[in-house]
Amino acid sequence: MKKVILNVTLAAVFMIFTAGVFAQSATTPTPTAPAQGTAPAAQTQPQPPRKPLTPEERADRQTAGLTKRLNLTQDQIPKVKELFVTSIKQEEADRKTAAGDKDKFRELSKTRDDNRKAGLKKVLTPEQWEKFNAAPAQPAQKPGSQTPTPAPVPAGK
Repeated sequence: MKKVILNVTLAAVFMIFTAGVFAQSATTPTPTAPAQGTAPAAQTQPQPPRKPLTPEERADRQTAGLTKRLNLTQDQIPKVKELFVTSIKQEEADRKTAAGDKDKFRELSKTRDDNRKAGLKKVLTPEQWEKFNAAPAQPAQKPGSQTPTPAPVPAGK
């Protein structure tokens, strides 16, 4: 009887260890299908580093966004773009002036933002200015991200 129990125990131990060995095999995993909405090339090939945008390119993007949001007229667009270019160039100068001092940079940023808003207020119509100062709409959700769900409220005791 002792031999039977010993043999069964040894067989069980042998099976456990061999299962562990196969679970950690050196074979490479087979690639899974990409998630829906993602490009397979983006997952397999590294992206080259982006070159930084020039102040004019950044101003173009900001102006395009404001044009879409506020329906800027053709007369307003170059004025708004010039305000953004000036603000962006001033931001670069402020970064050098602050030299890593976050409090100083924050102070310079506030002054710069106040100046930009004062310039925009001169260019925009009262309706556009009101819409500009309104709370922005919630940003579009990125594909694949989930909206956080609120924690359940416990029932009364």
